[in-house]
Amino acid sequence: MTISIAVLLTALTATQPNAFHFQAETVPYSEMNRGIIATELMQLASFGGETVHMVIRFDEPIDSETRQQLIESGVTIQHPLGGAAYVSAIDPQLLDTRGVLANTSIREVRPFEPTWKLHRFLADGRIPTWTMPPETTRAGQADPIVAFYVMFHADVDLQRCSEDLASIFNGKIRSTIESNNTVVVELRYSEIEYLIEDDRVLYVEPALPKFSELNNSNRVISQADAAQAAPYNLDGSGVTVMVYDGGYGFSGHSDFGGRHTARDSAGLSNHATHVAGTIGGDGASSGGLYKGMAPGVTIESYGFEQEGGLSEGFLYTDPGDLALDYGQAINTYGAVLANNSIGTNTAPNGFPCEWTGDYGITSNLIDGVVRGDLGAPIRIVWANGNERGSSNCGTSYNSTAPPACAKNHITVGAFNSDDESMTYFSSWGPTDDGRIKPDISAPGCEAGDDGGVTSCSSSGGYTNMCGTSMACPTVTGLSALIMQDWRAQYPGEPDMQNATLKALLAHTAQDKFNAGPDCQYGYGSVRVVQAIDHIRAENHAELEISHGEIVEMLVFVQQPGEVKVTIAWDDVPGTPLVIPSLVNDIDIVVVDPNGTTHYPWTIDPSNPGNPAVRTQPDHLNNIEQVQIDAAQIGVYRIVFTGFNIAQGPQQFSVMASPMLIACSSSGSASLDRSMYACGATVALQVVDCDLNTSDTTIDSVVVVVSSSSGDSITKTLFETGAATASFRGEIILGSDLFVNENDVITLSYIDSDNGQGGVNVEITDTAIVDCTSPIVASVNISNILTFEATVTVVTNEPTSVRVNYGQNCMNLPDEAISSALATTHDIVLSGLTDNTPYRFSVDVFDAAGNMASDNNGGSCYTFTTADMPDFFTEQFTTGLDLDGLSIAYTPYANVDGYRACAEPITALPTDPATGTTVSLSDDSYSTQSLSQPILLYGQQYNTIYIGSNGQITMGSGSSDYTESLSEHFSQVSISMLWDDLNPANGGTVRFAELVNRVVVTFDGIPEYSNSGSNTFQCELYFDGVVTLSWLGVTTTDAIVGLSGGGGQPTGFVMSDLSIANSCGDPAIPGDVNGDMVVNVTDLLAVMDAWGPCIACSADLNGDGIVDVIDLLEVVGNWG
Repeated sequence: MTISIAVLLTALTATQPNAFHFQAETVPYSEMNRGIIATELMQLASFGGETVHMVIRFDEPIDSETRQQLIESGVTIQHPLGGAAYVSAIDPQLLDTRGVLANTSIREVRPFEPTWKLHRFLADGRIPTWTMPPETTRAGQADPIVAFYVMFHADVDLQRCSEDLASIFNGKIRSTIESNNTVVVELRYSEIEYLIEDDRVLYVEPALPKFSELNNSNRVISQADAAQAAPYNLDGSGVTVMVYDGGYGFSGHSDFGGRHTARDSAGLSNHATHVAGTIGGDGASSGGLYKGMAPGVTIESYGFEQEGGLSEGFLYTDPGDLALDYGQAINTYGAVLANNSIGTNTAPNGFPCEWTGDYGITSNLIDGVVRGDLGAPIRIVWANGNERGSSNCGTSYNSTAPPACAKNHITVGAFNSDDESMTYFSSWGPTDDGRIKPDISAPGCEAGDDGGVTSCSSSGGYTNMCGTSMACPTVTGLSALIMQDWRAQYPGEPDMQNATLKALLAHTAQDKFNAGPDCQYGYGSVRVVQAIDHIRAENHAELEISHGEIVEMLVFVQQPGEVKVTIAWDDVPGTPLVIPSLVNDIDIVVVDPNGTTHYPWTIDPSNPGNPAVRTQPDHLNNIEQVQIDAAQIGVYRIVFTGFNIAQGPQQFSVMASPMLIACSSSGSASLDRSMYACGATVALQVVDCDLNTSDTTIDSVVVVVSSSSGDSITKTLFETGAATASFRGEIILGSDLFVNENDVITLSYIDSDNGQGGVNVEITDTAIVDCTSPIVASVNISNILTFEATVTVVTNEPTSVRVNYGQNCMNLPDEAISSALATTHDIVLSGLTDNTPYRFSVDVFDAAGNMASDNNGGSCYTFTTADMPDFFTEQFTTGLDLDGLSIAYTPYANVDGYRACAEPITALPTDPATGTTVSLSDDSYSTQSLSQPILLYGQQYNTIYIGSNGQITMGSGSSDYTESLSEHFSQVSISMLWDDLNPANGGTVRFAELVNRVVVTFDGIPEYSNSGSNTFQCELYFDGVVTLSWLGVTTTDAIVGLSGGGGQPTGFVMSDLSIANSCGDPAIPGDVNGDMVVNVTDLLAVMDAWGPCIACSADLNGDGIVDVIDLLEVVGNWG
């Protein structure tokens, strides 16, 4: 394996500029003259028909204007193939050959060959056996059902393609991903050769192996302790972090203080709890010893889920779950940063070693998510993997497994926190196309001390772990501190781009191992204080560039030393079928005062252990760094070139040291706000390179500040440093300049030469004076759920809002912020405790900084969260503990709706031979009409629908075989044993209507894969009692439970059905004296005990106070 990777990297190092580098094969370019190209296009137009997909190679990359002209001529440029080549959609009905050739210079047009659509693993004729269970028949072994990712062209209808995969190719659709037009499907291996003949298909690859889970000393080495202390005082408050892991974390850990919420039902994960604690635990249970990096962040916890469960051999990753979870976290809960301590664990699991280094469909998806494909951009941090911990694929370079090989996320390697030595397990790059991995490194283990990273555990205490899984959340927590400080330094500005964060972390990291970046530590060991100081010094910029464009900036050196410039960009997602994956290529050089050109660091991908060099441009990575070790005093010119911007313009981020100057001959004047309050301090700035008359002295410029009331002041601004060309000063309204309400303030200066032919040009900036505080028109509370509630604030003018909340009006420690200026704000308070009274007040701020508060006249606004019901539902993924049990659900008038009692059985309650046989094929259902109605959650139903996959539904039938909690709760139903079952392959299903009940029995039913045998029974009594029984169950993954419909409840917590023990007479709510009647005696008992009362019977909600809440429980259950 090592040899084949080396050969590939050698080929990339000496890239063939005249060839397409597909995954399956390398295809030389074919030079075509203009006449042949015109003939090919005219033939397409004459044939007519539907859109076809062709490969078109141009002289140079296509800009946005030319793209639009081509669309008007019937050609839509789609997927970049490297250089100036693209897969393009051609509509013969609209094709205008003359228009196409008039607007572009085409080098060749050729058909998009089916064999180019295959991942090299499939092109070699190999079968991804890890994606499905072993076949038990000879026919199945010869042509097994396996899982694939199928990416379709951007212009085709994904829903129609999914339907055709099911109907034409007999596939089972597991997921659809609209953001990159991909379907996850299971089908016979032999269907692939027919599938790639479909013109709509862009690329097919085997499903990735299943994602699996991959701090006191961490805080010291990464400088988190320093950043949390004065003068920084950062804790990540206001920053919402998504944790995507092997399951959800334990929200009840005291270190989270209500800031952690589990948002799906993937199952509780100790690993996820540990990761979340490293990011944002506050160390409450350890006296602060095991505090995380950002102890004030809000954490939204998600786990990787596989539709249908993770058994049945479903050992592959479904990127559809990633897209769904990320979409919800971003668009519903406002996540701006994501931690991913998961990966494919290729080597430890014995999967094919050539998967390491691969850029595939999941990497493409991640790169798009970073850029905002799911609704808004997000900063993604990803563990680089622990592949070197297994010898299966070697213990050296080329060991980074997908999807850590994506381009845009920030990948993190792991070193030992006590001495910064490299761990034995951390994966090393490069990727298959030669890119450096990891991007940076952080502490993920220890060589001594306790031998690992200590953080929160799901038991409520702490546990010790090692891995890049621990390094990754360290960086995520530090990034939350950086984002919090960014918002404080630049209020009202958008959050920093993902590329800005990546460039910043790399720029300020402590270099380790080889000089410059390397494939062990990346750009080095992260240092958060240096990163924060760098941002505060304003030595950064976010810019954009088009193909062929040149952008320049300056670096000023006042003392001999180091010059460093780092750029990064969130690249367009690569087309997985070609290598390399870089789409937009930006070049950077730095020219010193003597005219010498300095190039960025590059590595030799075929010899990744060799030190990086600085001898050539970098055409592989989307992060680059120029470093001059012994720079002399003077001004250094940074030159950025849009070398190959195949799909632009491309935004990029810049970090520079020691001092970045963003100036030109065209000057600018700026005020620091668009509105000011009376008495506010006004910051003034002018930037003009022509005003820097000397690189060794501080220059100045005279400006005029005036108000529309008639007052004005002349102010001298001074250069912030020799050669910076940035001039600053400030005035105070009312003291230096007289203003009135609604005045316009104007800053102006004269630019003697704007570099564009203009002489003595007046440059201005304006702002409005607003001296009136906003008014809070109304405050309302709605959507009060178990763990969250929504506060709606209406103001008389656009404001930002801060809601301060807690359980005591005199102490409101928590806050939720809506920073966008608007007159109506809906602010979600999350991470609350169920059945708990809360108090809150509201602060509002207008654009000028005027503030108003509303605390409801001093008593605060109040609400009480809802009590969390038991939903009597459990999802099993690795084993079922219900075999040999029967659970009786008895209707009960409380928030749960039922009492559940589990008892052991040795035989099914009703003879399984009772009733008539129900004929069910695979994925089907049968309708059964009843002579009298059954009850479910108090509603009557005269018809039930028995589904072949172990469900009984009401209202309509269901043939769905992909069990998920969201679908379980979407319909009134009983999941007896919802799994992908197939009664057509064996066993018997029976239905019986008896005197007092309806009985449905599944006897010896195998799974879809024709394995196992499952026997279970449901009894629906006409008085509302439901009994579920299991006796002989082999499936290890299924959903079992009741559903009242209406969708998955917010904050849903799974039941542990096997320990249901409400088997005796229930306690009656509100019955203080236990006489089984709620009456005046109970009312008097509450009144007598009124006030603080610990462990007394009248304290019905157990909060230590007998008050109106207890009184209402008595009144509400009277009788």
